[in-house]
Amino acid sequence: MTSGTKILVTGATGYIGGSVLSRLLQRADFASFDIRVVVRSPEKAKKLEDFGFKSIIGSITDEALMVEAVSDVDVVLALADSDSLVATQHTLKGMKKRFDQTQKPPIFIHNSGTAIYMEYANGMRSTDTVYDDMNPDQIETISPAQIHRGVDLEIIAADKEGYIKGYVVVSSTVYSVATGPLFDAKVSNPHSVQIPAHIRMAIARRQGGMIGDGKNVWPNVEIHELAEFYNILLNTCIQSPNTLGHGREGIYNLMNDEYDNYQLAEAISQALISLGLGENSAPSTFSAEEEKKYLGPFAPAFGSNSRCLANRAKSIGWKPVKTTKDMLASVKPEIEVLIASGKTAMFDFSAYLPQNADK
Repeated sequence: MTSGTKILVTGATGYIGGSVLSRLLQRADFASFDIRVVVRSPEKAKKLEDFGFKSIIGSITDEALMVEAVSDVDVVLALADSDSLVATQHTLKGMKKRFDQTQKPPIFIHNSGTAIYMEYANGMRSTDTVYDDMNPDQIETISPAQIHRGVDLEIIAADKEGYIKGYVVVSSTVYSVATGPLFDAKVSNPHSVQIPAHIRMAIARRQGGMIGDGKNVWPNVEIHELAEFYNILLNTCIQSPNTLGHGREGIYNLMNDEYDNYQLAEAISQALISLGLGENSAPSTFSAEEEKKYLGPFAPAFGSNSRCLANRAKSIGWKPVKTTKDMLASVKPEIEVLIASGKTAMFDFSAYLPQNADK
């Protein structure tokens, strides 16, 4: 990256944000960059400053704070909330101000998710529909009402207007316990949502569970390989921007393999047996009562399909090697970490509903 590049990062205390920042800290030229982070906790802000980041204490939904912070940087890495339309609009307002001042479009890199490709199947089947990130015409057939999609479209529209260069990174099921300096310092959360949610439900019922027959299929990506993609994308955005698709051609799927939900539920069941916490090495279908108790309005999503290809992401030099075998092998160690840290309580899924993203 160009020395002195100003980068603003949101989501530093999260799983993906902490992993990306930990990867940037490994760069030999890290000290030459001006990396700022928006964080709500003064205590964590101080810890981030100790690592060489500049902290801005506040919320991503604070318009004045975000517009001012964004208008002073070259790049924004939005890693906090895939569904915060308010935060995205504040960021775009700051970027428009930056563009008006410099006549150079700043870079907006946003973390979205493969839930944009969801097709409901009640866990009873897979699908032949596979979304290729090299095919923007296909991706444009997705309904604007699909989860995450509304925010993605705001960024693509701003790119079309010409005052930003927008990149939407579509993360799939991200797995394994994140490691790195920000996790060692207890700044960032080392766990994803999707697989730990399955684990917590399985601990409660002493057996892995699934919607229907668990035949629905999702893509996956390992967290440290995901962080490496962000490092590559940043480099390419700044050093060779004319070689890189952006806007409607700037969708980058992050996946390297697929799994069906029976495989995941079975791996969790077997891990629980080996740890003395399970009653059956084979998974079972959630009852209607369990779906309501554990998943609520998210039950259809846990029985859905989401299939895609990462051809565009791999075309810029990303070379992931971890597969579903690695994902399944990560289950038992993650259970052990969750138990040791006392993090086995059920998620409050209501916090992840799109309408609650800005609350």
